[in-house]
Amino acid sequence: MTISLFSQAVLRRISDTHNVVSQWWDLADILIVKYDDGFINIPTTAEEAGYPEWWLKEVGYDKGPISYKRPT
Repeated sequence: MTISLFSQAVLRRISDTHNVVSQWWDLADILIVKYDDGFINIPTTAEEAGYPEWWLKEVGYDKGPISYKRPT
């Protein structure tokens, strides 16, 4: 019994779709492990994430937030 060309194409698309979904889940796992707890964990462990000092000074955020007033 032979499968029609259309059926073969459908089966290939289904297989491709499963592969893409699997790769997206793999990426999600990698990102969760890498950025867990606000740190960058790949290639080193617990490297602080954030902006460089020069950038914080340039935008006036070198001392952190200076106002905690809720915007109206």
